[in-house]
Amino acid sequence: MSLILASTSTYRRDLLKRIVGDFQCVAPLVDEEQEKGNNLSPLALAQKLARLKAEAVFKQYPQS
Repeated sequence: MSLILASTSTYRRDLLKRIVGDFQCVAPLVDEEQEKGNNLSPLALAQKLARLKAEAVFKQYPQS
């Protein structure tokens, strides 16, 4: 099994590289702007976006 970062953020990539070393970055193709209009709290929005991104990448890489 391989680890995938569901983000193209260079900050997140560099941070994760310090912790685990080897992983792959994949753009999750989630429309964050669409989700921002749902009147969620910042915490709820972050949790929802994280889940949507993980689900989107999982569909492409189910073994990771």
